[in-house]
Amino acid sequence: MTGLDLKRNVHRMRQNAAKPQIIATGGKNNDLQLWDLNKLENPVFKAKNVPHDFLDHAVPIWVTDIQFYPDSDKVAVCTGYTHMRIYDPNTSNKRPVMQAEFDEYPLTALSLTNKENEVVVGNCRGKMGLFDVRKGHLVRGFRGFAGSIRSIQMHPTQPLVASCGLDRFLRIHNINSVSLLHKVYLKSRLNCLLFRGGNPPPDFGQPETHNSMPDVTLEGDNPSVEDSFWDVMETVDDNEKVMPPTAARKRSMIDDRLKKSLKTKRKAVKRYLRKTAAANQEHQ
Repeated sequence: MTGLDLKRNVHRMRQNAAKPQIIATGGKNNDLQLWDLNKLENPVFKAKNVPHDFLDHAVPIWVTDIQFYPDSDKVAVCTGYTHMRIYDPNTSNKRPVMQAEFDEYPLTALSLTNKENEVVVGNCRGKMGLFDVRKGHLVRGFRGFAGSIRSIQMHPTQPLVASCGLDRFLRIHNINSVSLLHKVYLKSRLNCLLFRGGNPPPDFGQPETHNSMPDVTLEGDNPSVEDSFWDVMETVDDNEKVMPPTAARKRSMIDDRLKKSLKTKRKAVKRYLRKTAAANQEHQ
């Protein structure tokens, strides 16, 4: 059994679906590397960091997600420092061939679309958007999130994008209209999702409709036990309604609060006067 000795933090590992022997790794202070599982001595591609910034400081490295392009050897990554980068291992340049920035918070998830230059990214503040890396601008944004986004997945054939995160919801948006089609609460904090293979049902891409619950009949019910249960319950008159307080009642409630407040203040003033009088007598 042979293992990879990366010697640094690994935040993400991804396998190339078109070439299963190729895997990509990356993490904090550990830039993108491509490995051939048949030749583990050295990586087949090792990314080079971008040039220093305008202060001549090294740009920090923190790869948080990786995706392989299905029809080429290009690799897209997002970082914890708001960067989106696309690498082409077939070129002699080890630096990204395209890069852009999204928002000001760490990016946590990335997914590719059917357009080569567009990616869907999400960050730790619950912002998700469709971004054009070549032009460097946001195409459209998605709404409805309440926590860090941990996984994004595009549907292979339909214009649907699924996402999940720490707010415990699975959401499915239409990537063209950015409308929220489905929202499911899944109880636990989520960090990964996948679309199932095969064709989805015909109404999968339609907004949810809330239908009434069907009647359910349980087998093996005991009528005598059920009747005795309902007999001991208190009868409630449907005609009795809880009326909201009237304007006069509201004024009365406010007057009661004001009287209590004035009474408390009078007691405080009396205590203060007694202490002052006692202090004056001691000085005399």
